[in-house]
Amino acid sequence: MTQQQERAGTLRIFVSYSSDDRWFATLLLDRLANHSGVSVFATQNLSAAGDYRRRLKEELRAAGAFLVLLSPRSVRSNWVLYELGAAWALGKPIVAVLTDPAVRSKIPIEAHQLSIVHVGDPKEPGAVDRILEKLHPNGQWHL
Repeated sequence: MTQQQERAGTLRIFVSYSSDDRWFATLLLDRLANHSGVSVFATQNLSAAGDYRRRLKEELRAAGAFLVLLSPRSVRSNWVLYELGAAWALGKPIVAVLTDPAVRSKIPIEAHQLSIVHVGDPKEPGAVDRILEKLHPNGQWHL
């Protein structure tokens, strides 16, 4: 979290997902964006113009937390795995949103290094609240 975010009481979350899961990610991003104290960044916010890789690195460094949507499609995405590895290397708190429990065994990060939330449908009552609770237990950002 940057000093400006701390002063504002917001948490910037980098959200990683496979383009094959855009429908799920869009619903999740919309729900997250409606929570006060949360600012989200996803690659859909990047334009094709400019230095895509540099901007991606800047956003990862600036993020206070990393949220990855893990599905059977995303665990086969090189970009999702690169972003996940970069977040791990930067020491970012990582929340893994699993759409299918079977994908947990497909990622190279040990369970104790992740906060895991099982969500079958982002419209499910309380789904976003459960995700935010992993980052914001007892009203304090967990970083």
